[in-house]
Amino acid sequence: MLKTSYFVLLLWLICSHPQVLALEANRKGDYTIITTINELLGEQAARKYEAVMTINEDISWQVTVPATYDPAVPAGVMVYISPSPSGEMPKGWKSLMNKHNLIWIAADKSGNKVITPHRITFALLGSNLLQSLYSIDKSRIYVAGFSGGGRVSSILATRYPEFFKGAIYNSGVTFLKEIVSENFQSIKNNRYVFITGRDDFNFDDTKRVYRKYKKTGLDNLKLMIIPRHGHSNPNKKYFEKAIMYLDGKG
Repeated sequence: MLKTSYFVLLLWLICSHPQVLALEANRKGDYTIITTINELLGEQAARKYEAVMTINEDISWQVTVPATYDPAVPAGVMVYISPSPSGEMPKGWKSLMNKHNLIWIAADKSGNKVITPHRITFALLGSNLLQSLYSIDKSRIYVAGFSGGGRVSSILATRYPEFFKGAIYNSGVTFLKEIVSENFQSIKNNRYVFITGRDDFNFDDTKRVYRKYKKTGLDNLKLMIIPRHGHSNPNKKYFEKAIMYLDGKG
């Protein structure tokens, strides 16, 4: 389990503001952001992370901004955590980002072989970075992940409910005892979608964690069991249902 001191450090990260990078604000379409913690936070602030990360090592994020993005209409954010080394968006989802005014961001080299503290840090840094570049609706900052990425997403959603207002757990989720904590009311105000299929080897585990969420008194939960679905991300149809639930429309 991650040490509490590390989560406190990351809480400071959420409240901090990234430096202005040599990036084009309000840029649209698909592109990659590459920077370091040192460049992003400044040398003095970055030193806080030296014990857990290499602060001068490049970090890259895959970003997709809707073609219809308008700063006058703040966009939501979909932070995605993949089990693979690539932050590429799953096939078929791009049109959903456009339709639902969501900016996609996912770190590269943040798969299951990377230690959890780094994956968490990449997700927080990426979402914070977007807020320095775009007009963001803070009530629509969501986190999603597949398999091991879903498990990391559940850690983020539980530890930082005042930052991530909803989460989608695709074929992977972990229950943390911290759910019943001083953060409980904030957690209860948010929405959570559990996605699995009967052919998913995490089917029973996902249902078990869903039931544990319910037993704590959480109400804003949706369990989606997709017919003939194995251990994979959902298709466009089901992922859109999950987005709409987070938005309070489904």
